[in-house]
Order: sequence, then C-alpha cells, then structure tokens
Amino acid sequence: MMKRAVTFALFTIFTFVIIACFSASAYPDTSNVRVPVILYHNIMDPDHNGSYDPLLNISPGLFESHMQAIKNDGYTTIGFAEYYNWLQNGVPLPPKPIIITFDDGYYSNYQYAYPVLKKLNMKATIFIIADRRGRALSENPHFSWNQAREMLDSGVIDIQSHTYSHRVLSTLSDSEIAYEMSASKKLIESNLGRKCNVVAYPQGAMNDTVIAGARKAGYKLGCKVGDSGTNSLADDPYAIKRITVNGNQTGARLLEVIEENMFL
Repeated sequence: MMKRAVTFALFTIFTFVIIACFSASAYPDTSNVRVPVILYHNIMDPDHNGSYDPLLNISPGLFESHMQAIKNDGYTTIGFAEYYNWLQNGVPLPPKPIIITFDDGYYSNYQYAYPVLKKLNMKATIFIIADRRGRALSENPHFSWNQAREMLDSGVIDIQSHTYSHRVLSTLSDSEIAYEMSASKKLIESNLGRKCNVVAYPQGAMNDTVIAGARKAGYKLGCKVGDSGTNSLADDPYAIKRITVNGNQTGARLLEVIEENMFL
C-alpha cells in the first residue's frame, strides 16, 4: 500500500512539473518585452522641386532599404490591435515586435510604401487627417477613401486617426478637442467599415485634457511624436512613444537607432 502511495505521489509531482513547463513555454514572460514604434510621413525623392526635410520625407529607394533591413534583422511587424491585446490581455507578441507608422495619410504612402510592404509581407499603420482624403492642400496630396479601403482590405495597412483637421490639440478647448477626436473617428469608421481605436496627436502635443478627450471619444491608444525610447507593459497606453525616422539614414543606421532606444 505504501509503495502505491509513493508511486502515485511521484506520478502526481511529475505530471504537475510537466504541465508547469508546458504552460511556461506556451505563455512566455512578456514583462521585459520592449516594442519600438517608428514614424514616417511622406515619401519623395530629394531632388523633388519642393522642399525636402529628412524628418518628414524619405526617398522611395531608401524607404525600401529600411524595410528590408528591419525584416532581415528578424523584426516582426505588428499592428496596434496586437499591441493592445498584449498590453491589456497579456497575449504574447511575436519575436522582436515592431510597429511601423505614417502620419497624415499622403498619397505617396499608397504609391510607394504600400507596394513595398505588400512585397515584403510587412504591416504598417497610417494615421490619417480625416478631412483631407483625396485633397491636395500642398505639393503633397493625400490618398482617397477608396485607396484607403484598398490598403485596409489587403491586411497590410491599418488606418487610424490623426484627428479631423490636424489642429494642435493642447491649444484647444474641451469641446474643440472632442470634435477633432470624434469627427475623425466617425468618418473613418463610416467610410472604411472598421473600428478606429488609435489616435496620433498632431505634432505630438498632448496633456491630461487631451488624453481625457481621447478616452471620452472611445480611443483605446494614443501616440506621441518624435520621442526617444520604446514601449513596455508599464507605459501609458495613451502616450505611446514613437521614434521619428531620419530620411537620410541608411538601413543599417536605422537598426542602430532602434537598438540605442530599446531601453530608454
């Protein structure tokens, strides 16, 4: 009888250890994961007739080399839905996660970035100024709602909010903030038939009032601009840090910049 009891106890302990090991491998510790978010704006050649600011522009060829460098270095592009599920629900992220973003919604994103990302099987999120779809208010026109739908339906591009008209939110009244947030969200959802849950604050200008407005409008995440550092589970979901990419950097230098920012 004693022998059976000992055998049963050992079997129970062995089974518990196996289950614990399996659980640990199936649900890895994500507390130390850092998620870099990089930011682009427009894609154009430096010899273009207009002004060329490398913090706002990058050439088509150099953009492709950036994406190839990211892919070759083992990064996995994710969207903000995956980021949110990790942040709120503990759903594990793939190895070396990274989020690629664009602000404003320029036609060049559709013309150049979208085909490159599709070719390399990579994801990106474009934050659009909702009232500028299909308009050319400057030398750099914005893509249309039809083009936004095409990119969204591909599964390569996600479309989120850069507010209604790109006003600096931290200078606005509560009611003006509410309009900029809500009008953009409604336009995106009605035109694209998908939930809009993420906002990128114009010029990165945000404070407690702006964050409160984002929450009230129904956004789950908010992004800043031009920051150093990456994002962890401990960080504010309404103050996501993004590294603005310099359009003069090589792909190799971009990887160095991401690494330098990993634990800032």
